[in-house]
Parts: sequence; C-alpha cells; structure tokens
Amino acid sequence: MFSFKIYKNTIKQMWKFWSVITIGVIALTIIMLVMFADKGGSTAQGPEGPMNLYEFVLPQSYFGATGIGYQLPIIFIIIIGNRILAAEVEKGYLSYLLSSPLSRNKIVTSKLLAFISSVLVYSLLTTIVGVITLASTNESGMINFWLVNSLGLGLLLLTAAGISFLFSAIFNKGALSLLVTSTILGVSIIFGMFGMLFEETIPALANLKYISLNILFDTSFIDADKVGTWIGQYLAMIAGSIGLFFGAVIYFKNKDLPL
Repeated sequence: MFSFKIYKNTIKQMWKFWSVITIGVIALTIIMLVMFADKGGSTAQGPEGPMNLYEFVLPQSYFGATGIGYQLPIIFIIIIGNRILAAEVEKGYLSYLLSSPLSRNKIVTSKLLAFISSVLVYSLLTTIVGVITLASTNESGMINFWLVNSLGLGLLLLTAAGISFLFSAIFNKGALSLLVTSTILGVSIIFGMFGMLFEETIPALANLKYISLNILFDTSFIDADKVGTWIGQYLAMIAGSIGLFFGAVIYFKNKDLPL
C-alpha cells in the first residue's frame, strides 16, 4: 500500500516550490500580525468605539477567498497536483514505475500521501507561527480565534487538494488536468469574492458564493468561541476531502493508461 521511495521522490519534486510558498506566507503572516498588534490589535479604537482588527480584517485578508493564506497555497496545489499524476503519465514517467514490481495502488497511494503531507505541514507551520507571533505581541487572547480559523483553512486547502488530485488522476494530459483544476478553483475564488463584495449591494451576484468551494469555510459565519458555528462546515470538508482522495485512487487504479 505504501512505497517510501516513491513518497520521498515525490517530496523531492515539490519541496522547492513548497518552500517558496510556505516561507512567503510565513513572512506575510508575521508582518500582518505584528502590524495589527502595533495598531492596537484586539483593542484598537475605531470611530464607533473599540474594534478588533484581527476579527475585522483576517477573515477575508488572510483566511478568506481573497486572503494570502489561501490564494498562495492554492497556486501550489493546482500546479503540483497536476504534476503528480497527469503530467507524469503524459511524459511517460509512470511507464517505468508500472513496469516495476510496484503495484499501481502502491504508486498512487504513495504520491497521494506525499501531496497530503505537503498541505498538512504547510498548515501546521503557518498555524504555529501565528500562535507564536500572537503570544509574543501580547495578543494571547486571539490564539483561539487563530487556531479555529487556521484549522478551517487547512481543511479547505485539503479539499482543494482533493479536487486537484482527482483531475490529475482522471486525465492523461497535464494541460487538460491543469486547465480543469485551475478553472474550478479559480472560478470558486471569484464567486467567493462576489459574496464579500456584493453582499449588500447586488444580492444576485453575492449568492454566487453558495456554489463556491469557499462556502465550506464561510469566515463571516464563524465565531471561534461557538463550536456550532463552524463544526458542521469542518466535518463537511473532512468528508469531502476523504471522498475526493479516495475517488482519485479508485479511478486511477482502474483506468486505462497509454503505456
């Protein structure tokens, strides 16, 4: 069911790109949280009284469809998800692996675990950095908010990774896999933005957010201190990502390959 060699080689193929994305988001995370702390953070004074900058800005600027914590790793997910299977089938790299004693199931499962690991480690590192930054800037009261939203973002990225991996398993052409995945996730981001920008002015456009992947992690609905506002969304993302990854493995194991 698992080949450490394939897992390691897959990690080697993606680690440079992953490192650039992860380091970039970590740097921006620190800058953003420190900047908010300097401006008063959770006790800033606004024209209408006290305003929590973290709860006001981060749901969209970091965790939401337009946020840096989502959009940058989505680039990694789209490109690497395509390379893992579809691009290797097209270039004939998998022909060598499939001619070895390794089973198709072991190959696809090992690559899948490498892909999932990259998303999970990214989410874990950015979460830890956020917690450390909040603690070091005397904003420990916002750690629960950060943890709950970071968990939701991580699950949303896993769901997006499931979509990317599924189409990489379905198509034998890298360009086609990349086109379909980027279109679905790109349109999803745009529709999610409509929900934010036109919620009060153009309800018809705002309703497009309900057919966006990002509705699974609706930051405007989440209250970190009330489990009922987010647990349903998180369970749906867990179930969805498992279903997508499982479906990708089953499809790839049984499809005809141009070998």
